[in-house]
Formats: sequence, C-alpha cells, structure tokens
Amino acid sequence: MKNSFLFLKNLFSFFSILFPALMILVSGCGKKEVPLKPQGKPETPQQTVTSSENSRANVSNDDNGAEDEMPVFKMHNNEELKVQKVEDDRSNIQVRKREESETKIKDDTTPADSLAGQLGVSDKVVTWKPKWFFEGAGGPRLPVCTLSEDGSVFLIVERTGKSSNGPNGSRILLYNTYSWEIIGLHEFPEDKISFVKLIPNTLLAAVFSEKQESSNKSAKLSVFNLKSGGEVLKYDSIKDKITDMASWGDKLLLKTSGKTPEIICLPIDKDRGETLKAASENSGGVFTILDSSTAALAGERAIEIFDAGLKIVSKIQCSYEKGYCPENAAFCGENDKIAVSAYMGKAYFFNNGKVSEICNSSGRILEFNGVGLILEKYVANRVVLMEIPSLQEKFSVNPSDSKPGTRGYPVFFREVKHLGKYLAFDSSGNLYVMKQPMKNKKWKKEIIFQAK
Repeated sequence: MKNSFLFLKNLFSFFSILFPALMILVSGCGKKEVPLKPQGKPETPQQTVTSSENSRANVSNDDNGAEDEMPVFKMHNNEELKVQKVEDDRSNIQVRKREESETKIKDDTTPADSLAGQLGVSDKVVTWKPKWFFEGAGGPRLPVCTLSEDGSVFLIVERTGKSSNGPNGSRILLYNTYSWEIIGLHEFPEDKISFVKLIPNTLLAAVFSEKQESSNKSAKLSVFNLKSGGEVLKYDSIKDKITDMASWGDKLLLKTSGKTPEIICLPIDKDRGETLKAASENSGGVFTILDSSTAALAGERAIEIFDAGLKIVSKIQCSYEKGYCPENAAFCGENDKIAVSAYMGKAYFFNNGKVSEICNSSGRILEFNGVGLILEKYVANRVVLMEIPSLQEKFSVNPSDSKPGTRGYPVFFREVKHLGKYLAFDSSGNLYVMKQPMKNKKWKKEIIFQAK
C-alpha cells in the first residue's frame, strides 16, 4: 500500500513537470519568435529628408508594382509634411521642331531693333490655348499679362497644377504682336509666379514666385534672359511677401509687407548699384512710375511720392473707407495728379490736393495712356477713356459685347501704336484687338485666340 502511494506521488510529480512544457510547445506552434528591440536607440524613419536638403527622397516601386510613395520632408518642429508634386498634363500646349521648309515669320514687318526682333524666331513651333479649369466658378489661370515698352511683345503667365491651392508651377509665353506667333516659351515647373516685369532696353525679365508650403518652395526673386531662358541673377535677401513689383529703369522696386513694411530698390546689375530701403507707413500698396526720377507707392494710408534715392518728397494722406487698399495706381501726366482703384471698390482721382471719386465700383484696369485715363467699370464691364483733369468720358465700350461676342471681363486694354488698335485680354483667356470707331459706328473686333 505504501509502495502504491509512492508510485502515484512520483507519477503526479512527473506530469506536473511535463504538462507546462507541452502547453508551451502547443501555444508556440506555427509562430516565430520576435526578438525584443534594443533599448535606448529609436528607430529611424525611412525615406525622410530634412527641410534643409534640396533633393527629394526617391522611393522605388515594390515588387507588386505599387505606386511611388509621396516624399516626406521633416520640419524643424519634428512634424512631417508630405510634399506634393505639381501636376501638369500639358494637354493645352504642343511643341515641335520647326521644319526647314516652314516660313519662319508670318510677315517681315517686325523691326530688328524691337524686343520681338531681338528675340527672333524660335526653332520650335509652339501651339497653345489657355487651359480651362472647372474648379470653383471655372476659368483659366492666367495671373499675369504685360506688354513690352515698345509694344512688340505681349507676355502671358499660365499657372499649372491640379488645384489653385497648390502646388503650382508656371509657364511664360511671349507673343510677337506683329506676327502673333509665339516666339518664346519658358517653363517654371515648381514656381508659382505672381509678378513679372520686363526690363526696358534689355532682353531681361524679373520674376517673383510665391512661397508654397505644399511643395516646400521658398519665395524667390530672380532675373532671367528672355531669349535663352537662363537665370542671370537671384536675390537671396528677398524672403518676405511682396504686394507689388515694378521695373524702374535699370532698377527694381518692391513693396514688402512684413513686420516692418519697406520700399526696396534693387539694382539689376549688382556691380553697378546698391540696394536701397525706405520705411513705409503702408502695409500694402502698388507702385506707379512718372519718370526716371519720380515714383510713388499708393497704399491704404497714404500716397508716398519718392525720388531715385527713395527719399519721400511729398505725401498725400488718404481717408479711404475701412478695408480699402489701392490695387492699381497711375500718374496722370504730372506728379500732383494720381488715380487709384481697387477691384470691385472705388476709384479716386487726386489732383493738386483735391480728391474726386470717379467710379463707385471699378474693375481690373487703370492706366494713363498719355491722353487720358483708361478705367474699367465693374458694372457692365465697360472700359472708358476719361480726359484729364476734366474726367469727361471720350469713349465707352464693353469689349465682350462687341462682335464677335466673347465671355469674360477685360483685364488688359491698351493701345498698341504700330497696330493702330487696342489690345485686349480678358478673364476667360480671350485675346483680341479692337479698332476705335469713327463717330456713331460700332467698334471692330478681331480675335487672336480664344480659350473655349
């Protein structure tokens, strides 16, 4: 009996040891052991690029053919920002090499000493129409257009990118106004251009591109060659947002809107001039140029008139309605005659210390053409020419209503001397010329291209 008890006791001890071992084997079956991570060494994220680096992370496709992952930039505050690429399907532009047998220019009237003549004819044939985007109210993205001082080149900036919120790129197109051929195409695939100024008597243009958080692009001011497309100068010191830029002889004027608003004058040739700065009491504002020695900044508080050394020579204090800031300004022949306007806001004429309201709701256009003041009235989209200083209307026309009819309100309307016509560009991307009629006759309109 005693022996039987000892046998059962030993058997129980054996199974008490064997059973836990069997349970470990059963529970671990089919699983691999995962080693513990060593302590004190955090794991480094793959494909991470610091914000100070210029190159993007290259992520190759996996074996299953999955799409590339979006590059990631690591910001100074250790928050990660996904950097988006600019999308541009180029569906509205075609570029091909010019055949030797093709006629290089449509007419031989382009003066050799004009800007268009100096740029010559490209070895490529460019076909372009403004691209229509269906975001919001719909329309093309054409933020800038300008005419060269001699009237031979019309410049258009088109923004690229899927959304107006960014990221955006830009392209610059140059039209010869004698032949209406595209004689220049310059691509800025990652730059959101907001200002372009042609430098008189040169083949140069100054370009300002906005800061873009979505693509980690800083604001940039540079000068490039219109013929070669090469960058010839970059101003690294300009980091603030600017409200306007103007070319002034061989200099550039900029209005910054940082904590301490300034007027900045930059030399085009750094070896032949120095950078000048002057404090401004205006947070915003736009420039107007009278001549080589006089310019003005029209802002929300005052019109500051200054000389070539940025010394304020006179100031007109302004009492606008709350929130008003001029978006256009024009000297009207003399330094004491200045007109200002804001889109969908009022237009004013300052004449020797007196101010007159000339429009209750103005459009995009305001400029002095040497004879009178050209102004667009927002209501009915009419463009008028006013005598200075009487402000009597000499003509009034709605460009979109003139036949053939077009959609869009005018954003550019200026007389081109060698054409003997007004060149008009509108918000829908239509470019056309208009002939001023004789009395009691309708305006004549010729379409150069249409967006839709």
